[in-house]
Amino acid sequence: MDSDEIAKKFSPPVITLTMTAYITGMMHFDGHRFQQGLAGVFCHALRFALLDELEGTEQTAVALLKDVVDHIAPGTPQEILDALKSLSPDKFDENYKILRIKAGEEGIDIAEFAEALKHAKEIASYVAQQKGK
Repeated sequence: MDSDEIAKKFSPPVITLTMTAYITGMMHFDGHRFQQGLAGVFCHALRFALLDELEGTEQTAVALLKDVVDHIAPGTPQEILDALKSLSPDKFDENYKILRIKAGEEGIDIAEFAEALKHAKEIASYVAQQKGK
């Protein structure tokens, strides 16, 4: 997804909240050499939690994070899997709830937020480009 598509598809509040989620993921994996990739996976986990909520099939954070790790592409370095396994389900759940409340306060459509989380890394690049202009 390029910059024009991001700007057309997502509202500024959705972009801002997606950046908040991405930065939160980066903070969880601070100092890790795969920090940005892990932040992207963190956003995908948040997306799955939102989709579960929309479908009415909410899982516990423990089960959700296990599913995320179980569905990582074959051949993923063990270092990445270990980092994901070290993510505290309680901390993930706490971050999910905070972001979910913020979405409600901002009137953000949950389905749109879930879609934006799928593109968190591209949105982060888009925001960086905008700041550089």
